[in-house]
Amino acid sequence: MTELPTLCEQNPTEADGFIIVPLCETSAERETALQFIQQPILSQRYNRLLAIPRPLNSLWSLVQEVQRWDWISTNILELNADKFAREEVSRQRATARLHLEKRIQSYIGFKQLTGGNDARMVS
Repeated sequence: MTELPTLCEQNPTEADGFIIVPLCETSAERETALQFIQQPILSQRYNRLLAIPRPLNSLWSLVQEVQRWDWISTNILELNADKFAREEVSRQRATARLHLEKRIQSYIGFKQLTGGNDARMVS
């Protein structure tokens, strides 16, 4: 969150503008970001789009699930001799990654054309 003012002050030299999405871990960080985007000076910066998604702290359990399957895949040597178990671990690993990616997309919402994400935007 401390980098947000600096990012908003930068002037792009080759780009037409910036899309800034601060990833807030807690509700307090999100509130700070929401207060920051209310500053009148930001409305004068036409080449910036700021999107403030919901706090990401609820993603922790999904991240842990991905890490668990990654660890199992890498460290359980018995999988080398068990094709069925190796395939199951691979499926579980892919499913965990997919769930995490979908949740991240639902928070940020750039892949969604319609629907309700809780990202607040200012341009």
